[in-house]
Amino acid sequence: MGRDLVLATQSHRLPETYAADPPWQRAGQIFLDADLAILAAAPDRLREHDRAIAREWAQDPDAPSASFRVGRKRALVHLREQAPLFRSAEFAPLEPRTRRNLDMLIDLYG
Repeated sequence: MGRDLVLATQSHRLPETYAADPPWQRAGQIFLDADLAILAAAPDRLREHDRAIAREWAQDPDAPSASFRVGRKRALVHLREQAPLFRSAEFAPLEPRTRRNLDMLIDLYG
């Protein structure tokens, strides 16, 4: 289960096998929602998280490469296109703020 969930954070979609087991499906949805919840953070915390992602990709957060900027923007746009972003009732209230923050990050990578 753990490996499946970690891999699911790439697409933010659970493997189809989870649909057959409602308790596992719910646990998986909450796990994926928790992974996205940082995107609802206050602007300063969100920016620090984004800078940490740049460092994870061996980028200077103050001057990331053009290819990193293009890839990061593509990933953010892809995520922004998902509806809904959050699958659980516990995290659903974060949706509006998360969408605003995604728009801000997308603009940042303009």
